[in-house]
Amino acid sequence: MNMKSRSGTKEKMKKKMMMRGFMCQSQVATAVCMTDARSVIVPPTRPAAATTVRHNHNAGHGHYMMMRRSTSTNNAGDGGGGGQYYYSRLLNTPPPPVHGHETSYSHSRRRSTTTSSILNHHDQQPMSKSIGKLPSSDPDLLPPSPSADNVFQVVVMRVSIHCQGCAGKLKKHLSKMEGVTSFSIDLETKMVSQLDCTSGVFGLGIMSKRIKDDEADIRSGHSSNQQTNSAEGVLPQQQQQQAYQVHKVGEPAKPQLFKEFSAIMKETFFSDEPLRAFKDQTKRRKLVLGLQALFPIFGWVRDYNLSKLRADVIAGLTIASLCIPQDLGYAKLANLPSENGLYSSFVPPLIYAFMGSSRDIAIGPVAVVSLLLGSLVQNEVDYKTDADDYLRLMLTATFFAGVTQLTLGFLRLGFLIDFLSHASIVGFMGGAAITISLQQLKGLLGIKIFTKKPDIASVMRSVFSAVHHGWNWQTILIGISFLVFLLLTKYIGKKNKKLFWVPAIAPLISVILSTFFVYITRADKKGVAIVSKIRPGINPSSAHLIYFTGENVMKGFRIGSVAGMVALTEGVAIARTFAGIKDYEVDGNKEMVAMGTMNIIGSFTSCYVATGSFSRSAVNYMAGCHTAVSNIVMSLVVLLTLELITPIFKYTPNAILASIIISAVLGLIDFEAMKLIWKIDKFDFVACMGAFFGVVFISVEIGLLIAVSISFAKILLQVTRPRTTLLGKLPRTNVYRNIQQYPQAAQIPGILIVRVDSAIYFSNSNYIKERILRWVTDEEEQLKEQNLPKIEYLIVEMSPVTDIDTSGIHALEELYRSLQKRKIELALANPGTVVIDKIHASEFVDLIGKGKIFLSVADAILTFAPHHEEP
Repeated sequence: MNMKSRSGTKEKMKKKMMMRGFMCQSQVATAVCMTDARSVIVPPTRPAAATTVRHNHNAGHGHYMMMRRSTSTNNAGDGGGGGQYYYSRLLNTPPPPVHGHETSYSHSRRRSTTTSSILNHHDQQPMSKSIGKLPSSDPDLLPPSPSADNVFQVVVMRVSIHCQGCAGKLKKHLSKMEGVTSFSIDLETKMVSQLDCTSGVFGLGIMSKRIKDDEADIRSGHSSNQQTNSAEGVLPQQQQQQAYQVHKVGEPAKPQLFKEFSAIMKETFFSDEPLRAFKDQTKRRKLVLGLQALFPIFGWVRDYNLSKLRADVIAGLTIASLCIPQDLGYAKLANLPSENGLYSSFVPPLIYAFMGSSRDIAIGPVAVVSLLLGSLVQNEVDYKTDADDYLRLMLTATFFAGVTQLTLGFLRLGFLIDFLSHASIVGFMGGAAITISLQQLKGLLGIKIFTKKPDIASVMRSVFSAVHHGWNWQTILIGISFLVFLLLTKYIGKKNKKLFWVPAIAPLISVILSTFFVYITRADKKGVAIVSKIRPGINPSSAHLIYFTGENVMKGFRIGSVAGMVALTEGVAIARTFAGIKDYEVDGNKEMVAMGTMNIIGSFTSCYVATGSFSRSAVNYMAGCHTAVSNIVMSLVVLLTLELITPIFKYTPNAILASIIISAVLGLIDFEAMKLIWKIDKFDFVACMGAFFGVVFISVEIGLLIAVSISFAKILLQVTRPRTTLLGKLPRTNVYRNIQQYPQAAQIPGILIVRVDSAIYFSNSNYIKERILRWVTDEEEQLKEQNLPKIEYLIVEMSPVTDIDTSGIHALEELYRSLQKRKIELALANPGTVVIDKIHASEFVDLIGKGKIFLSVADAILTFAPHHEEP
């Protein structure tokens, strides 16, 4: 019984040992799972400078290597992105140790190179048979060694899978390694693949190769050149290429038509998800959120306090002292009575305070819009001969300006204002500032007969023709004196930010002093032009003056839509500027709704187009405003002015208003922005100068038309003539970049790589096809001259191609047929989700073959040139 039990126990032990691989008699089995001489472990408690390298004498043929990074107090160079496998190899390793002994070395420096593995392509082997790739041994592109924030554990092991016993040993060893949760062993191909790892492990990669006659090689004691290279830490380029495998390009699921259309509409018009806050809310809460969305004041008024109120009152009083004299001047610029300027700083700011989302913008008339409206309406009605019709058309234009802005906001079409580029706005504003300043020479010099044309030639002709009999020296003295005073205060405020209030109150001081001077000296009797009577009282109703029928309706709509777009562009740009400074968000669509509403209501209350003023907004910001309450304070001050103080402005000289306007608009000429535009983009500079000279030498509307036309021309040029570039491989990497930007990038023999830097639409598809074929022709000619191999493959890198239409796919088909005639194969690399979906739907994939669409250029090169060696 004991004999049988002992025999059974022995058989069980023998079976168990066989399962573990201990009964394997092959000499190859002794090499399984033995640490190689190049292994290095950097423990968390030991700095990288004291790294210990262990060596073992055991021989083997196949090698795999693992790198594991764990968080500690050390840092280890550049890791890359999460979710990728990384492989690392140490260079300059010490000589192999003596047989049967184990030696430790300490080195002060370790140099390693790390590359990303490439996953399987659908035409290649499955993932369980994947092979990693060892990087190049060239030390020029090596990242820094492990240092003080992370720890690298690099294990280089020799694997020779001879039989089931060897596999058992390997399995047992791997299962004990920290972080490994599953792996696969393939006895046919003798490959090992890691399938998963725990979340605490950064990456685990395994590289092995097929063993053809391991036992014979070990018994004979011979090693091939490949083994020698491996022992030295360097693998041949061919082994590196074999280490990669190609990953399958993902094919997105085809969405339903309605869902696809809904996604497009949402991304185009509702990318900010305006209704996101309403989800899972009660009806009462939804009502509150709806009111806050329409009237943002209900959102911030709950947190309002006395300290904020004090700051807003100070800011409101400051900008009121600036806006009152400016409004008088801007009304003259629009050829309107002075009180209309004050009206436009009373009602519109009140409306905006409740509906606007900007905390810093100051609402009221502005110079550029005033000049534009005055010029456009003057072309239709003469304000001198028919002042009533002029005012009616101005109010009609204001109404339609508000309708245009409100419509854009409700339909969420705010992106349309972005078609007027920054360069065009800079040029247009600069040209308008010059034109406005020239127009003020009439009041500054006391000229009574002046041209109606805004171009510089006509203005200067009027100025010099009135030298002998039209200039008034008292007017010139008053105007020049106060202009110097205003410019001096602006300089003081610019140099010392704490004195921001000095240039803010300077215009009001100028008006008071000049008015008192004229009243005392009776200068109005000596030829000094004055404002004369200003109608006291608040805004009268003007709804009955707006044209809703007749031919003037279309005139008002045309003028109002243009002025509304310009005012909207300026206002939103100013709001976004100060929001960026204070780090809060401004909703462009809410701004459009608020500005549209205030101009519609303003047209019913004798106001003309109002928007955000940069000079007043800057003063408002510097004065320390917190909310739009500063606009309410300014409106109340203007109300008091209209009710109580307007008779005082009767003796205000026109020269002082001209001085205030000139000092205000000179800041619109931004020479620094123009120089920056020249440095960055010459085409943008052409647009800037086109708008500038168009306004100065022709007219405001022509300058605006030139600005818009050049902006559209640039867009069309970029769409119809996109860039295409040739790519080359950076040395000792799998990165492919523009060969013009990176001269060291080398082209692969027999392969041409072209990148298309734009979506492929009907407007550019034919150009892209012809440009790629021209690249092919030029390269073939050069290769022929240099007696190099001809092009066999063309790879189109499509990562920048965000979309493609039927014309684009048709162009790709024509490109494929043209290349077939030249015996050149076409391949696509890295197509996006939209592109891959459409080329599958068009059956273009069936035309070129699924094996010709790759995840990356490196995958395509691996497939077409697996034995490529770098020079």
